[in-house]
Amino acid sequence: MADETKPRAIVQGRRVGAESKKAARAFAPQKKRVRTREQLKDIVDQVAANEPLIDLIRSSLGSGNAALGFQVMEEVAKFAQSVDPTINNSEGTRIVVAILQRLGHFKD
Repeated sequence: MADETKPRAIVQGRRVGAESKKAARAFAPQKKRVRTREQLKDIVDQVAANEPLIDLIRSSLGSGNAALGFQVMEEVAKFAQSVDPTINNSEGTRIVVAILQRLGHFKD
């Protein structure tokens, strides 16, 4: 049995004091806050008012075309970023889900 002859590593954690934890948090990268659905409502309204974009979303529903779905996600994110440049990819996804809910897909 070759597995039994391999050396094993033992990993032990060390206790960290409260001051060390505070110092570690100070250097930790800050997470970006994702806006809630209510905070994105104005942008969702503007996306919903864009008829060519809504037509693209409707054409992708049920098509089974992953490339078209990816294109829809990119187009919605690009349009949303033209309205508000601080929109990130996660918020773009939230906007697409909110639009789909308005179109009768995805229940709360």
